[in-house]
Amino acid sequence: MLDNDISHVASSEQLRMWFLQQRDPSLYAYATPFQFEFQGQMDEQCLEQALRILVQRHGALRTLFEFDLNLQQLMQRVVPQSDFSLEHQQVSDVAWSNWAKEWFRQPFDIGQKCALRVCLLTIESDRRVLLLNMHHALIDGELINILLRELSHCYAALQHNQQAGFVSLNYSLLHHTAALNLYYQKAEG
Repeated sequence: MLDNDISHVASSEQLRMWFLQQRDPSLYAYATPFQFEFQGQMDEQCLEQALRILVQRHGALRTLFEFDLNLQQLMQRVVPQSDFSLEHQQVSDVAWSNWAKEWFRQPFDIGQKCALRVCLLTIESDRRVLLLNMHHALIDGELINILLRELSHCYAALQHNQQAGFVSLNYSLLHHTAALNLYYQKAEG
């Protein structure tokens, strides 16, 4: 499967995003932020375990970009293990919204770190806000839908001490990138 290969040529869109990030490392324009508010009890261990399962399942969430000087091309490399961790923060009811805005504005370093950042804010004893931020170079609308659906499914299964059964993936961002590159090659000639 494509996700298990070591390196793939990046698409022209990914190259553009990477190049802009190299020119301005503080750029956060390609962040794809989501926030979900929860009332009531939450099993934080199940949430973190569900997120780790998804990072392991989806190569796009373990992908780094590096420019290959020999090939003179930007490559996307799927790493076998990720440095992903769920961040925890306790914030006041008054401050959490501004805190979240600042957190979302942290730029990504898609050459060094996981393209997924997640923070669980505890605002009150029974109120949580889950912040998810992903770099657009590694995700698209279809993958976002899949990730959110699978996160919900996996979390629910883990809460009931069950394994999350997933259907096999017919789609990954790496497949999409390979198809785009093939399309552009054919269009050029």
